Amino acid sequence: MSIKDSILKRRTTHHYKPELIDDAIIDEALALVVHAPNHHLTFPYHFYKVKGQVRDSLLAYAYDSFAQKSQETAEQKLKKWSSIPGWLLVTQKRSEVDKTAKEDYATISIAMYILMLALDERDLGAKWSTASLFETEEWYRICGVDAEKEEIIGMLWYGYADKEPKTFVRPTIDQYSSILE
Repeated sequence: MSIKDSILKRRTTHHYKPELIDDAIIDEALALVVHAPNHHLTFPYHFYKVKGQVRDSLLAYAYDSFAQKSQETAEQKLKKWSSIPGWLLVTQKRSEVDKTAKEDYATISIAMYILMLALDERDLGAKWSTASLFETEEWYRICGVDAEKEEIIGMLWYGYADKEPKTFVRPTIDQYSSILE
């Protein structure tokens, strides 16, 4: 498949089949992220495969957090999140230099897109979630992430799609591109 076809085909997946994914497929996709453009070769990302007790603890914490606002929402979220077969927690190395942090985030964004395209090539759907829940002290504690050294950027959920992702109208090039003369 051409790069153009890959880009046009990939969509965010929200509903997954309850089928476990072989870690070898994920490792193969993760091996590609080091090819994202990376100013000063900082390789600012870390990917944590979330499984077992950590996943269960995150689900329990998420349920409790959502239940404070709405029991119904908590139950819906828990049902949906519990059905997602693959979880990757994504972090960024902290930097004291604002410009470096900005460049590192750009690298991570591109790395995530490479990862999602690689998963899509293997017929795996993915969703990059940046829920505010992931920024809480408790989320860091459960995951064992040192907040002084790493910032949680989000969670990449993945699996085989249970429903065809929705498509929507995209802007045309004349709506987001101009000439400066």
